[in-house]
Amino acid sequence: AIKEDTGDIEVPKDFKFGSIDIATSTGDIIIAGVTCEDDIVINVSTGKANLTDIKCKSLISDGSTGDISLKNVIATEKFSIERSTGDITFDSADAANILVKTDTGDVTGTLLSDKIFFTETDTGTVNVPRSTTGGKCEITTDTGDMHLPQLMSGKETVLRSNTGDIRCENASCETMDCMTDTGDIKLSNAECEQIRLKTDTGENLLDPGETPSENTRFLVFLSALIKALTYGDETSPP
Repeated sequence: AIKEDTGDIEVPKDFKFGSIDIATSTGDIIIAGVTCEDDIVINVSTGKANLTDIKCKSLISDGSTGDISLKNVIATEKFSIERSTGDITFDSADAANILVKTDTGDVTGTLLSDKIFFTETDTGTVNVPRSTTGGKCEITTDTGDMHLPQLMSGKETVLRSNTGDIRCENASCETMDCMTDTGDIKLSNAECEQIRLKTDTGENLLDPGETPSENTRFLVFLSALIKALTYGDETSPP
């Protein structure tokens, strides 16, 4: 275990460890070219953490305001990363299971292989360019917008936003759930076996109702969905 209050911590390249446990208050953490048979645990208060070219069992990191960047970091089991206001960036990084939580920071990145992908942010922006076929992809944001230029998830995709907009293009999955309180939802070129637009209470807007008024709501949302999937960003048919 390595602990430091205000100084930076840098782990030398080409080292092999059983496990790594690093904690710092305001200093930065730099780890590159390291192989770890077990877990890497990083705790920071306000410092940044930069990890490059790393192989490990699991990466676990908690922090308050510091950013964390993962480049060519591969974990055989999981990433578990939590930040209050720091940004989280993935660059050709991957793990079997990924859990990411941040309050006001942004979450961006690219992953490499099949996975179960959970991403949450309160007021930050979620921008995941591509998610390859695999397990469940779940993205949650409070007031931040969600833009997914290309999303390919083999099974279930869940997109939640309280006040932010949801925009998804070129999506391919078995089922897609879209839920927002006051934000807009825009889908284009989506290839899914089932799409469900839900209210904040989880009510499916595409379920036919038992009363005329409920059927009217179903027909309105069905017509809007067909138009959105057919014409995309065009305001009216050609």
